[in-house]
Amino acid sequence: MNNTQYIVKQTLALDLDIALIEGAEINNPRLDYEKWRDDPMVVIARRGHPLLGRKNISCNHLGLYSWILREKGSGTAALIEHHAFGKFDLDVEMVLSDFEAIKNYVANSDCLSCVSSASISQLERARLQIVPVPRFSFSRPLCFVTNKDKYQSAASLEFKETIRM
Repeated sequence: MNNTQYIVKQTLALDLDIALIEGAEINNPRLDYEKWRDDPMVVIARRGHPLLGRKNISCNHLGLYSWILREKGSGTAALIEHHAFGKFDLDVEMVLSDFEAIKNYVANSDCLSCVSSASISQLERARLQIVPVPRFSFSRPLCFVTNKDKYQSAASLEFKETIRM
């Protein structure tokens, strides 16, 4: 798993037949983008985090805590920064390149992060909790990306159809 920027670069270099990325905001004319589905994002904190004792958590409350983000070039980091802009100051304590590392860091600190709701397993819910913030609710589009100059094999097409099920 890599960030969007790296995957696009690999697809442009013809190293990948097909890939999934977070969003199609890159819009390179040499690539085809096809939306697969929306992926709801959620703010997470460790169980027992002081923020979770509040009623009606607002965006202002999110600015009271440090954040753990993905690295530059990540579609997720760009979306979080975009949605935080003008709502609260995003104090970034650490940048990590892996969602598992982010979840582990958050589970052992007072930092917050924002991850795909699908990435939080039942087992992890013993350590992490979703922070309900209605005004900081968004989804990221997940898109297939292919190079227009690369022949799409039957295996690539089958992969796309299988993942849609």
